[in-house]
Amino acid sequence: MVLDLIEQHFWCIKYFDIFADLSDDDTQALDKITTYRELSHEEELSEEGVYLIKKGRIKISDNPKETDSKETINTTTHSESIEKNPTEPTTIEVLETGDIIGINTDEYDNINPLTSIVALTEVCVGFVSIRDFMFFLKRKPHLVLPPKHKIYRRLLILLSRLLPLFSGYKSTKRYKSTKHGDNILIQNSVPDIRRYNALSNLTFRSEASRLAFLFQNLATTPDLNGIVRVPRISKKRISRLIGCSMESTEKSLNTFKQHNIIMMRWGMIQIQDLWKLKKIADSRSKTLTPTSKDVMTTSETLDFQSLINPQENNSTQSNSVVSSK
Repeated sequence: MVLDLIEQHFWCIKYFDIFADLSDDDTQALDKITTYRELSHEEELSEEGVYLIKKGRIKISDNPKETDSKETINTTTHSESIEKNPTEPTTIEVLETGDIIGINTDEYDNINPLTSIVALTEVCVGFVSIRDFMFFLKRKPHLVLPPKHKIYRRLLILLSRLLPLFSGYKSTKRYKSTKHGDNILIQNSVPDIRRYNALSNLTFRSEASRLAFLFQNLATTPDLNGIVRVPRISKKRISRLIGCSMESTEKSLNTFKQHNIIMMRWGMIQIQDLWKLKKIADSRSKTLTPTSKDVMTTSETLDFQSLINPQENNSTQSNSVVSSK
């Protein structure tokens, strides 16, 4: 099956309150590059950049195509035609206070954009350019998802300062304090992927790319039979690690299964196609589309109608026989 990757012009992160889960130093650094804007109800976001939702709710939805807006089905059993109503936009995600949303390219120059990002209420957002936000994340490799609690961070800093006094260890090389005290929390720029996922692994990536990149980092070495597995992890934990809602995470997992990329059984995830997984992870801004479902043809709908109303079908057949005679 050929991978059908399409460009996704937005990305969003949940379960990370950008205004509450940062340290004081990180908050001051972010405020220097942020400008705040007020959005009215149903106002649309279109400018390229990163938006930090400080107040209100924002909805991301798919716009229906004009070719699929109306479909008519003509039946021979009924003289009247059944016309479907135009398809309504389907909601992809609803973002709330503290969530992050980014627009990669300005697709709104098109007449009919594929997605719409609209304010559900009166919204206050902080706007950061893509260049400044990427530079901010590069300087803050300790930012992870799910975020560490502030009290836990402060206890670690306090412990690092008090431990040399109790242990009698005079050298301050291991426990010396830095100018930015909170940056001492995670010495390694690559955190334990089973517990935390670096925020830089999530930004400017589609949900499918995040999920594939996570499975790449969690995947074990092939066993004697060449099978590659992912350690047992719950769907809720996966959604927290990639910053997506449970509904979106389940949709992405089902799409991966449809394309035979992974196989899930008894809570275990087996990677079936490493090449496809790597291609999705490297695509970054592209997303994987689900396989098209089979739609009933006109003849199938007629057979279905004949099963529901066999008497009406018999009468029409008898009338046709009489008219032929």
